[in-house]
Amino acid sequence: MIVDGKYVVKILRRVTPGIHPEIEIGRFLVDVAHFQNAPALLGTVELAEDDNRTALAVVHEFIQNQGDAWSVTSASLDRFIDEQRMLPDEAVTETSETASMLQRMRQIGRRTAELHLAFASRGDMPDFAPEAISAPDTARWTDATIARARNVLGLIERSLKSLTGPAPVWPSACSRIATPSSAASRAAATPSTRG
Repeated sequence: MIVDGKYVVKILRRVTPGIHPEIEIGRFLVDVAHFQNAPALLGTVELAEDDNRTALAVVHEFIQNQGDAWSVTSASLDRFIDEQRMLPDEAVTETSETASMLQRMRQIGRRTAELHLAFASRGDMPDFAPEAISAPDTARWTDATIARARNVLGLIERSLKSLTGPAPVWPSACSRIATPSSAASRAAATPSTRG
């Protein structure tokens, strides 16, 4: 809940003993990494029993906004698609709306990169130290992404039957997606680090 237009009070639904990730990360970003682009953790309500602490609530700074990035971007894309449907196919052009949306996407990318750099800034703290990514990690993530994409594309292909109007050209996208075994071999050839 928002209090006095200055604070966000969040009552935690899952109450378990030990440090809560939201508190640990909030303290790290404010007190250690001095990250300026996230709401500051202002306080916590914790139950202390002997040596155990259990988080009950957190208080963050409230930052005036237009909503979360997902909602703002989705709304912009919806408007863009609706506008493009009214134009002839060859008339698709960049507008001030698309330029603004692209600028927001660049900003989100910058802020996300800055957040990851803040998290990786203290290699001496085991909970925040970067870890190497192995080929099996990459293969597992790639295979999971491919499986999800196949599922979504299958749903789209099945849903096309209910569309009205000219039949869209939709090649079997699932057959163009790499197989899990080829994903694993590509991942093995591309070492990286996670930070």
